[in-house]
Amino acid sequence: MAASMKNVFGLITFVTAGMIIVAFFQLAFIQKLENSSHGISHWENDKEVDNLRIGYVCLLLSGLRLP
Repeated sequence: MAASMKNVFGLITFVTAGMIIVAFFQLAFIQKLENSSHGISHWENDKEVDNLRIGYVCLLLSGLRLP
């Protein structure tokens, strides 16, 4: 029983670490897309985009806080 619990906790840890790493890759990809736009960025002075980003960050942090 104890050996199977170790395997389960190891698997959960591995999956959680993988999800965190993939999230960082996604953020880097989005950052690259935002910085590679030609000419003037359409999102520079857009308040709605800023509010959406703040909302996504708050949702991410609240999701990490919950078990």
